[in-house]
Amino acid sequence: MTSKPTTPPPESRLQAEVVTVLQLYRFFPLMIPNGEVRNLTPQKYQRLVAQGFRKGAPDILVFDLQNPHLHPLHLELKTDKGRLSSAQKNWATFCEKHGMIYRVARSAEEAVQIAKDWRESHGRENKTGKALKI
Repeated sequence: MTSKPTTPPPESRLQAEVVTVLQLYRFFPLMIPNGEVRNLTPQKYQRLVAQGFRKGAPDILVFDLQNPHLHPLHLELKTDKGRLSSAQKNWATFCEKHGMIYRVARSAEEAVQIAKDWRESHGRENKTGKALKI
């Protein structure tokens, strides 16, 4: 008897697709494995916290290879029915308070559009690395 292959959860499939597509547009997506902490022992969880793990951090930090001096885009991925947790809402508030961009995408197409809009609106830079006024 053969076992049926397990299918990754929908959000995991979305994340893999987003990473692949963003790279085509010269973005450097860095995945933060937040979902991997759900089944850890309290000791392992505390060790990760001591090493810098933060509850509510986005699924992906997106760096723009064309404008590497920009703060990364904080990109949270959700399925159609997915909702932000209170920790994720707190992270979004933290980003806003500190001048960082936080967005939620529900498809690879939406994620790419968010990243392209972010690049366009925040990527007009001069040679000193300071944003030009538009």
